[in-house]
Amino acid sequence: MNEAPAPGSLVFEPAKALPPTGPLVDEVLANDSREVPGSLLEQSAVFIGDKDLDVARYISQEFHDLEMEHVWKRVWQMACRVEDIPEAGDHVLYDIGTEQLIVVRTSDGSIKAYPNSCLHRGTTLRTCGGNVNRFKCPFHGFIWSLEGDLIAKPAAWDFPHVDKQNFHLPEVRVDCWGGFVFICLDKDTPPLMEYVGRLPEFFQEWPFENRHKAVHVAKKIPCNWKAAMEAFLEGYHIPTTHPQSVGYSGEAQGQYDVWEDQDHVNRVIVWVGAADTRSGKTDENALADSIIKDMPVLGKPGDIKVPEGETARRVMAQRFRDVVTKSSGVDVDKASDAEMLDAIQYFLFPNLVPWSGVGAPIVYRFRPFQNDPNMCIMEIMYLYVCSPDRPRRKGAPIRWLSDDETFADVAELGGLGAVFDQDYENLERVQKGLHMTHKPGVTLANYQEIRIRHYHAIIDRYIAEGRARA
Repeated sequence: MNEAPAPGSLVFEPAKALPPTGPLVDEVLANDSREVPGSLLEQSAVFIGDKDLDVARYISQEFHDLEMEHVWKRVWQMACRVEDIPEAGDHVLYDIGTEQLIVVRTSDGSIKAYPNSCLHRGTTLRTCGGNVNRFKCPFHGFIWSLEGDLIAKPAAWDFPHVDKQNFHLPEVRVDCWGGFVFICLDKDTPPLMEYVGRLPEFFQEWPFENRHKAVHVAKKIPCNWKAAMEAFLEGYHIPTTHPQSVGYSGEAQGQYDVWEDQDHVNRVIVWVGAADTRSGKTDENALADSIIKDMPVLGKPGDIKVPEGETARRVMAQRFRDVVTKSSGVDVDKASDAEMLDAIQYFLFPNLVPWSGVGAPIVYRFRPFQNDPNMCIMEIMYLYVCSPDRPRRKGAPIRWLSDDETFADVAELGGLGAVFDQDYENLERVQKGLHMTHKPGVTLANYQEIRIRHYHAIIDRYIAEGRARA
């Protein structure tokens, strides 16, 4: 086998394997009823090695500690949405490993982030998000303004050595893109807009600034954060884990794009609703019914009849345009069939997975839970297109699922709740299996799992750079 490149020295070659059967993504997009954005027509199939990944990356406390020190403390990471904190004093708590930050809207409308720790003796200032006009320590009563200025120190006579300047709450870097609020714990990391690379370009047609967080569900998962996230970075698992999708989605013909000049961004596109030559399904009405089963917002099986000479893909895309326009007040007639139906999923290192287009308003976030390599937090958000003429509502709060609750229990997730549960069933088994395996490495497909290998290589780069500068 070819050796994977050493950390920090990724070598890109032309892809050694591509989907052997059609229709491929470019073939489906060529028959779209609308003009397809140029960014979706771009392809970047590459090979970056085929060496196994060390199992220790998923189960080792030592490797987890390296990630926490050299990755999570240096990257830009999404903490919340701007609509989560629309008013002065609105704040959320963002946890990553043993770090917890207060992300707050200040009196002048700016957003700041502070470690959730009193500068006197370390007591946490807040135990939950909400709205306050100041931050008061519950232990001894030190008080800070929303801007982080010290405004009260009980028994001030006993603290002549404490003044406002040296007791200003430490600030963590904050910036925004697409209505997302990002934080960064490292002062030397490049600015956010440099860090996100081409991602804004890929979302020009349907920017996240014009979306509203209507659903936010979170659950603790008994597996490593990477193992959980990887279940959502490839379509290779779909025929086995989601058999109901076979026949109307092109999981085996998905397009995986990794760009040599983009450390933090990659992509997959999986078409929906085209005739699948692999399954032999060419009945357009059957294709339409298959789509509706996973997307009940479009109706019930049998409701839609595909006219002679038309395709299920075009008919269902138009049905989706009508539904979105009616519910949001936004005219989406220009949206291509691809933007209405296809799974167009991007990845922003290290843990944000936003979907593009209109019809699948999904964003995933995965992060370690506290300091445990065998536990993580998985979050699902729905960000719906919204009209600028309608008042912007506050973002939906996080609904935390208990161990006994399923994603299907969340009505707001619609038909995808049951799909997420199918994924969830695999995750605990993956983590257990990684602990029990006698094989030292995890083997990846060269093409369909290239996104996984890519971001692991970037993790290695961050760790190598962090060790070098330590």
